[in-house]
Amino acid sequence: MKGRLKSGFTLFELLVTLTVITVIAAAGFLSIARGTDERSLEKAADMLHSMVRIARTQAITNGVHSRLIISLDQSDASSYLRKVGVVIEASDQGYWKAVERGVVLPEGVYVVPQSGSVSFTSDWPATGRRSIYRKTNTESDDSAIYDYEYPLQDEVSEDSGTSWLCIQFSPNGRLSSAEWGGGGLVPVSNQLVLAKGNWDGSKVAFRSAADFIAIAFKQSGSSYQTQETELVDDEVES
Repeated sequence: MKGRLKSGFTLFELLVTLTVITVIAAAGFLSIARGTDERSLEKAADMLHSMVRIARTQAITNGVHSRLIISLDQSDASSYLRKVGVVIEASDQGYWKAVERGVVLPEGVYVVPQSGSVSFTSDWPATGRRSIYRKTNTESDDSAIYDYEYPLQDEVSEDSGTSWLCIQFSPNGRLSSAEWGGGGLVPVSNQLVLAKGNWDGSKVAFRSAADFIAIAFKQSGSSYQTQETELVDDEVES
């Protein structure tokens, strides 16, 4: 009677199998990480647009002015151009209150400001493809910046705390008028531009002018997402 052949794997075969499994797992991990990074800009746009809608709804529902606010606090790298909140007018003139605690955009995605501690790649338009937050119809106006302690106090003065850039809605849901309290012209071409960047310890370095999503505002206060450069590159005069 012939002896049975013993079945099993040699040490070499086991090592080859483990190597193949490791390579496949690493490739899968990189694919997931790459997909997550690619989706981060879209996720940030959805988060920011949701906060825009909350700000507009709060203005209409409460019959007061509301402001979408975005952090300009350069001392806090985790918040700078990433922390987004909503405040509405309080009963005391000049005071505002938070309607929620706000959100932080995904890591590596920032709101592109008109100016500040940022740098751009060589392909970035000289003055375009930036957020525009005007109080008036003057193209060089970037004065829609106020200071808040947010959201630590129930009601805060707009002259306390750190700086935030603002998009304001009137009680009827339209973009704010020139005086931000009634009368005057409605600002034109306000928009918020998001792009990927890296914090290098002192500023945000934006990576590519081609990789962006903008939230554009109509004078009615409604908004939409766009990646059309001819709409986003409303260049701001210096």
